[in-house]
Amino acid sequence: MTPSGEQQDLEQLFSKLSHPNPNVQDQAIWKIVDRYPSESLPRLISLLDQSDTSLRRAAVRSMGVFGAKALKPLVNKFKACSNPTVRASCVKAFVQISANYPEEPLSDDAMAILEQGLVDQDPVVSQSTVMAIAQVSKQGKAGKNALELLIKICTGDNIAHALSAAMALAEIDDPRSAECLRCLSDDPLADALLKEIVDSSLMRMQQLCGKLPPIAN
Repeated sequence: MTPSGEQQDLEQLFSKLSHPNPNVQDQAIWKIVDRYPSESLPRLISLLDQSDTSLRRAAVRSMGVFGAKALKPLVNKFKACSNPTVRASCVKAFVQISANYPEEPLSDDAMAILEQGLVDQDPVVSQSTVMAIAQVSKQGKAGKNALELLIKICTGDNIAHALSAAMALAEIDDPRSAECLRCLSDDPLADALLKEIVDSSLMRMQQLCGKLPPIAN
């Protein structure tokens, strides 16, 4: 294919990212990443600024196809952007990457962004970060460090975040999850609503796993 033909092909593929059918979008994403990885990554990162929700979500999904090579640009985008919607999209993109590459841990820089997102002044960013950490925690090697962070959230001072974290721990078959929930359930000083959610999470964990995981050593 000639350079002009390649450019035309790339433009046609990008135009499909606005298609109302998500399947058409996903097919275009895979072709874009496969055929034009170096040209498309900066352009897809720039689409995170789009006000068009469908187009922005397509850009987030595309980061999952790129995998680890998208982490650094996403970190830079998060740091450089003041728009909370864009920052939230960056942390959601980390989820896509860990879901597609569960055996590849997120980079230290990406984990630092997740920690930074937790204390973001914008509630959209901070709550999106909690949910992102919860999802990443379920993914193989990618989830190990994230699980430690999720447990830290569960025992932190932000009750809204702790409630979300406690519910997420119920779905993670790991001794550390059960130990965290047990400790909170037995803590007489724990928030009443949190304890209620924790007890429900322990019951759900038992239902999902058949039995509670053993306490971590």
